[in-house]
Amino acid sequence: MSNAETVGSDLAPDGHAAAVAIDVAEHAGGVAGGADPADDLAQKSKELSENFKEFVPPTDNATNSTKDLTEKMKAAKKPSDDLQKSIKDQVVGAWTLLLADNIKDDGTHVSSYGPNPEGLLVFTADGRYSLQIVRYGRPAFASKNRMAGTADENKAVVQGMISHFGTYTVDEAGKSLTFRIAASSFPNWDGTVQKRPVTAITDEVLVWNTPAPSAAGYVRAEVAWKKAK
Repeated sequence: MSNAETVGSDLAPDGHAAAVAIDVAEHAGGVAGGADPADDLAQKSKELSENFKEFVPPTDNATNSTKDLTEKMKAAKKPSDDLQKSIKDQVVGAWTLLLADNIKDDGTHVSSYGPNPEGLLVFTADGRYSLQIVRYGRPAFASKNRMAGTADENKAVVQGMISHFGTYTVDEAGKSLTFRIAASSFPNWDGTVQKRPVTAITDEVLVWNTPAPSAAGYVRAEVAWKKAK
């Protein structure tokens, strides 16, 4: 097969350019045999060239179109990708406790509720919240009656948990949460307003500082939560 036939068959899905190419090859053979169809051959070559252009994709234009499409896709994604979520948007939902530690002035962490404390925190979109933290492994009451605990059993309960609920607001600029506590397991907190500076927040983790414990040597307390799945 001649080169003209090969090129034509590769580029023309409907065989049109191939037919033109074979026709050109036949005329070329006629020239070699002494015939003189020069004008006709030139016309056929021109037709082949035009058909070649027709079947070859316009590379530059295709590249430009791809670039345009890519830029449009980037532009469509950019507003959502660059948009920084608010603290309010991130906190809404349920969270489980990671740690609740008192921190000494030398940076040492001491768990406020013993090893592996358990906790649940819920923020609703309409500004309400509920929080519970409980020491893991508290001893059960021997009497099996919560109204008949011994002094030590009652002390373990009181010191082994904290619970409060109410409403909350978010200070986006100041990066803090403010709890308006309706009621708490610690009655001194009933009806109080307490601020929690947020030190870290993502869609997965929330960390805040709490008021410093009264014991000497402690500078602050830290509570960390993980978004419940």
